[in-house]
Amino acid sequence: MSLSDRSRKTIFIGLLVTSVLGTLSFLALRKTLPPEEEMLNEEEGQPLLSSRMMYKQRANSAVQDAKSEFKMILQLLKTKTILLLSCCMAYSGLELSFYSGVYGTCIGATTEFGAAAKGLIGISGIVVGIGEIVGRFVLPSVTFTHHSYVGVTI
Repeated sequence: MSLSDRSRKTIFIGLLVTSVLGTLSFLALRKTLPPEEEMLNEEEGQPLLSSRMMYKQRANSAVQDAKSEFKMILQLLKTKTILLLSCCMAYSGLELSFYSGVYGTCIGATTEFGAAAKGLIGISGIVVGIGEIVGRFVLPSVTFTHHSYVGVTI
């Protein structure tokens, strides 16, 4: 199934206009004001700080909290445990992307399979999925003394 150049341009322009209109629709939204939680002077009943000042203080404290959390994350990234885990996660990510994206495409592009190559893509996906599910339940029973299946410790 192929699209003509005119159809392709029409679809592209339609999707572009839709995304621009969706983005511009955010400008039409009303700004919500933060709830007024002003501190009152007990003697006079007057606000100690204006709501704008309180908003700025809350924003500054949120930024400071975010910065301190980010610094803590960077310190954690330097630990031996996280470095070892990141290597394992990178490997499993590459393997997962291979099986979910590259492997099926390679099967479909293999000319030795002939006309059955396109049908084997689906079968390959099903078999890989079944292998992932079975591996999820078999691997913990082989490697750990406390078995956990779907959140239940046996």
